[in-house]
Amino acid sequence: MNGVLNIYKERGMTSFQVVASVKRITGIKKVGHTGTLDPEAEGVLPVCVGRATKLVDYIMDGEKIYRASFQFGKISDTLDAFGEVQETGEPLPKLANVTEALQSFMGTTKQIPPMFSALKVQGKRLYELARDGKEIPREARVIHVSEIHLIDYDESSGEGSFLLCCSKGTYVRSIIDDLGRMLGSGAIMTGLVREATGGFQKDDSVTLSRLEQEGAEKYLIGIEEVL
Repeated sequence: MNGVLNIYKERGMTSFQVVASVKRITGIKKVGHTGTLDPEAEGVLPVCVGRATKLVDYIMDGEKIYRASFQFGKISDTLDAFGEVQETGEPLPKLANVTEALQSFMGTTKQIPPMFSALKVQGKRLYELARDGKEIPREARVIHVSEIHLIDYDESSGEGSFLLCCSKGTYVRSIIDDLGRMLGSGAIMTGLVREATGGFQKDDSVTLSRLEQEGAEKYLIGIEEVL
């Protein structure tokens, strides 16, 4: 069995758990995913099986599309709703200001990865250090945003969502945190869905439960087709 499974990762599980489930369902040991999704995020997570694991880097290099939800007026140690959240007490921004501020993220910029991330430094994941109360200097990385636009925004609650097309290595939580700082109210990410990555679309993805019920062969995309 050699090919790619376009898995829809559901909330509450890690990308590593998805890989472990695919190994169990397929009986294949050589399995790898194409870019970590946080446990509370959901969406497209292509998983390479057998000889297709050689395509991992190729797929990861592709553009990603996210739908992100946010909340102004709050900050968090993890930059999202799943850490220690605090109210800022600052006024919520107006729609026109949010729309304008989002456009400042367009193009090629540099971004410092958050401490609560899966990046490794000296053999340790950053989130492991963060859980121990440690914060270390992180090198800014080049990212590219080709599209970002507001989907909806409620001025009375400070809640909204936007669509983002970006390069690999882009932390959406950091963009939302920067947006909150820019507008003076603070902001946290409340939800994240990866709609597409490297040409794989959400509409064509399959959940692990369906994969187990119907068999992996039905959903396996051949290496030539992926290329």
